[in-house]
Amino acid sequence: MNKTLCNLIRAYSTRHNYKSDLSKHSKQVYSGIQPTSIPHLGNYFGAIKQWIDIQNKQTKDHNPLIISIVDLHAMTVPQDPRILNDYIYKCAATLLSCGIDPERTILYQQSRVPYHGQLSWILGCRVTVPQLSRMHQFKSKSDGLTEVPLGLFTYPVLQAADILLFRGTHVPIGEDQLQHLELCRNIAEKFNNAYATEFFPIPVPIESEFTRLKSLRDPKKKMSKSDPDAGSRIELVDPADKIEKKIRKSVTDSMRLVSYDPKARPGLSTLIDLEAACTDLLPEEIAERCLLQATDKAEYKKHVTKVLVDHLRPIQNKYLKLMNDKNYLDCVLDEGARKANLIAEKNFFDICKIIGSR
Repeated sequence: MNKTLCNLIRAYSTRHNYKSDLSKHSKQVYSGIQPTSIPHLGNYFGAIKQWIDIQNKQTKDHNPLIISIVDLHAMTVPQDPRILNDYIYKCAATLLSCGIDPERTILYQQSRVPYHGQLSWILGCRVTVPQLSRMHQFKSKSDGLTEVPLGLFTYPVLQAADILLFRGTHVPIGEDQLQHLELCRNIAEKFNNAYATEFFPIPVPIESEFTRLKSLRDPKKKMSKSDPDAGSRIELVDPADKIEKKIRKSVTDSMRLVSYDPKARPGLSTLIDLEAACTDLLPEEIAERCLLQATDKAEYKKHVTKVLVDHLRPIQNKYLKLMNDKNYLDCVLDEGARKANLIAEKNFFDICKIIGSR
């Protein structure tokens, strides 16, 4: 990881002071991504780059990083079957294009491991309605709905099952999912206490502050896949002309020259953060260069566009090749499901013995 990302991302955060005795458990990093759209730059710098860094640092003695394409979570809101299937392939192709190596990482599709749903039921029997009602994401996503889907209410339990099925100890996660991880920790503790066991580790987060990359259209909000305005984000496969248009129309402020001030100038500072993440420069170094060159915003937006297009070109070239080779993507997902099922089947059998159903 270059010095920019080291400064922009505080990967192993201690500000929430999560504590767990993981000495009796093998380290297992687990994460997931929803196949509801193409990952954007916030996902890339805040999560995917972090996964690649974890993957590349692990040795043969360690458990491989596990990444799930969580199609069951995507179904909490209605999905067109053809579009969902297409996005599963696109999600896999994007991750592989960015550097996820299926020889070193278990990349699989969630619904192809049936133990997720079974463990979710077992764990859900120990979760209360008030607990789930307090989830901020549920309150936000159900606000204004006349009829709330049950999946929207219970998906934090499935999320806990995802992690605990593989006895995950470390979970790369954004701030918006921390409350769900806290619920997962609570569920694991309740299970262990109820059955006088230490089978489940109490997972801790690997946090990334870079997930808070701001929307290009509204700097008060974070960049999000769910934002209905596609101009709010740069997707990893956006062509050059689309990137140029989105950057040109990005909301900044009335000041002409370029400076870095995330609080006073969040829109422009987001553009600087994007250049910093793509290069080996710090935001302050970029701002100083712009000041010395008297670079105005219009010029700087053109420069950022070029930086992004150049940075994404190799990813996009590989992505196009992969999307033209669905057989290879099927092989990757087949092998990932096989490896994931081997681990999940053993763990689930042990869980069933603990609860008395075996």
